[in-house]
Amino acid sequence: MLFNSKVKKLPSANVIAVALTNHKETPLADHLNRLKIEFSLPNTWKMQEGNTVFIVHRTPIPGFGYFKAFNADTRRNFIENCLVFLHAAYKVGFDHLVVQFNDPLTLPVFKHVFAKMDLKNSGYVVHKTTTGGFQVTMTLGPSRSKQ
Repeated sequence: MLFNSKVKKLPSANVIAVALTNHKETPLADHLNRLKIEFSLPNTWKMQEGNTVFIVHRTPIPGFGYFKAFNADTRRNFIENCLVFLHAAYKVGFDHLVVQFNDPLTLPVFKHVFAKMDLKNSGYVVHKTTTGGFQVTMTLGPSRSKQ
């Protein structure tokens, strides 16, 4: 079940619960226990846009991070939420982000999001993982790590 954030914005905990319930790969209680640990890790940046929650973990390499998105929003809003998130992530210091997922229906989201970004300074590369999923590496803007 999805909730149009233009009609009803959910609290972060509800967004995460809906997203995890929609993907029944792992029991909800196990996911929630892992997330409690994940939220308490140092160098973690969290953001909610619409009914999507993003969690980013900074790496030891300046400007790089790994992220997860928990979505309970409509597909159109999810694309808009991702665009806002990527711009915000760049503003707070992330030049490059990496995400892994299994659902091939998520791949077109990147095409739509990056169609709205400055492609001279940003882009993405998709790789298949050894487990059959996908890894997307994104450049959000000019690299600042050399400055």
